[in-house]
Amino acid sequence: MYSEYDMSVISRIRRFIYNATEVIPGIFQVTHRGANVLIIAEDTITLIDTGLRDSASHILEFIKHIGRSPEEISLIILTHNHIDHMGGLAEIQEHSKAKVAVHKDDVGIREHPPAADGRYREPLAQIKSKLRSVFSVLPEDVDIILEGGEILDCLGGLDVIHTPGHTPGSISLYSQKHKMLFSGDLIRKRRNKLLLPPKMVCSDIDENLESIKKISHYDIEILCFGHGLPLHQDVTPRILDLINRDEV
Repeated sequence: MYSEYDMSVISRIRRFIYNATEVIPGIFQVTHRGANVLIIAEDTITLIDTGLRDSASHILEFIKHIGRSPEEISLIILTHNHIDHMGGLAEIQEHSKAKVAVHKDDVGIREHPPAADGRYREPLAQIKSKLRSVFSVLPEDVDIILEGGEILDCLGGLDVIHTPGHTPGSISLYSQKHKMLFSGDLIRKRRNKLLLPPKMVCSDIDENLESIKKISHYDIEILCFGHGLPLHQDVTPRILDLINRDEV
């Protein structure tokens, strides 16, 4: 299952009920119920996304297992305001003094639900209405309002790229030092083929494709997704293939 990278660390934590991957030394991907959380362990710890609501305890346990403390979490970056990426935020905040960074267009109750077709639109609207606060990052949760173009103090400088389409405030994060892009749900991977996210969970699928074109200009050797294993080979050609297929 983990054929693309060194399993030296992960082999010692197979007893956990979630999957864990050391993407490169010091950067771990923990997957719980299909959603990925990236843990960047430097002098302090940075999290990219927080998974579902019940993912928090697993994330905190993993941090302890690698010999670190949840109190070392200094920054939490949310790639977008969806329950499977921000659900664990509240509990993780209780165990750390981390600052939370979110794009300005994804802060607060989302006014623009996913562009669901036909039979899906009404059920999604009902779910959103009943669970408004659970599904949303509220202003009081956020310390750093992002607009895109910022460089965060992580991995030698982590570029914030505004990549709307999945949600209005979706962001991707690029480490020039490691030639690594964290794409959130901008792109999904099925086996080694890159795909657009499903239209029914996007605010604007055409805008999403334009955002993929934007990130295609970066020098990327490792691509980390919101769901699925990282991609370590032929990243740019596969992104360009995705663009060409969906422009036809």
